[in-house]
Amino acid sequence: MAENFIVETTEGYKLHATLFLPETQENTVPLMILAYGFKGFKDWGMFPYIAEDLAELGFSVVTFNFSGNGISGHHDVYDELHKFAANTFHHEVLDIKHMIEAVQNKEIPEADKIDTNRIYLAGHSRGGASALLFQSMYEDLKVQGLILLNSVLNYRFLPETLYEELQATGASSVYNGRTKSDMPLHRPVLEDVLTLETGISLMDRLRRLQTSVFIIQGELDQAYFVERVEKLKRENLAHVDIAFIPRAGHTFETQHPFQGRTAEMNKVVTSITDWINEAEGY
Repeated sequence: MAENFIVETTEGYKLHATLFLPETQENTVPLMILAYGFKGFKDWGMFPYIAEDLAELGFSVVTFNFSGNGISGHHDVYDELHKFAANTFHHEVLDIKHMIEAVQNKEIPEADKIDTNRIYLAGHSRGGASALLFQSMYEDLKVQGLILLNSVLNYRFLPETLYEELQATGASSVYNGRTKSDMPLHRPVLEDVLTLETGISLMDRLRRLQTSVFIIQGELDQAYFVERVEKLKRENLAHVDIAFIPRAGHTFETQHPFQGRTAEMNKVVTSITDWINEAEGY
């Protein structure tokens, strides 16, 4: 069962979201909030299907569009590129905070079916970085676990020439292969990265978390993703579990428009459910 809804933030933004629930349930169920990556949106490719599959296995899932992703509603058309151009890590952190608070305050549909003491936060790629940054800043909001899917683990995840252009001119762009168009980026993107770089690195934020973390990494992802996770695995951190998915690239061999479930995507779903069930003692 899936139901669309909207969360309005205190800054005046709207978070367009979808709630996925099991078709039948006797008790309240845990919730996973799923954040997508750079240039993505909640209905991109695999995300609705991962949510559907998790719901069939007894979980509730919320997918949502970041308010600065450049899409104004429940669709895939970039009709607010001025918002995308100024979207930052800190902006996405606030969006995640508002969504979690809406769940905890029972301000979403079917709230009585969700166990608000069993919230898990998952993020893919850039969404993983924002989820990690959120968790390091707001551990008091009592998220039970953090799940990182092929996650960005550094603030400068775009080509350095792009940051140099932002520094010199205040504007740059990135190409979107799906829409065959350039998407603008403006100076706030760089300023946010520079602010974050004066503090703790993303890798160190992960190391310092008190929350349990599950990292799922495709073995065929770009080298700098895999190398950072391999480094973390060698460190053998007590609160971090890591699973490598063989033959899996950055989107676990899926695409948009969605062409069907893959073995690699299915492995992500079973890995998540196994990890949560073990964490909860099942």
